[in-house]
Amino acid sequence: MLSVDMQANEFDNVERIIAVGDIHGADSEFHSLLLGIGVINDKDEWRAGGNTHLVSLGDLLDRGPDSRKVMDLLMRLHSPPKETTAAGC
Repeated sequence: MLSVDMQANEFDNVERIIAVGDIHGADSEFHSLLLGIGVINDKDEWRAGGNTHLVSLGDLLDRGPDSRKVMDLLMRLHSPPKETTAAGC
């Protein structure tokens, strides 16, 4: 019998968990989904706020025509935003 520690599956201060599965390199559809549910803006920047977790289940890559685009988008979303500084500072 499999025992699961429910404590390990809980998040503090998370209002929204979005789970997607089996993207299979379908970048256009994945991108449209993230835009449609307000996870990203039209510049592919995270806009869902800090209280949202995006969970990927299944295959992100494999079979689809745009696997690299899917991976690039997720890597950009995973990275913290770059800080901008004024010139000369």
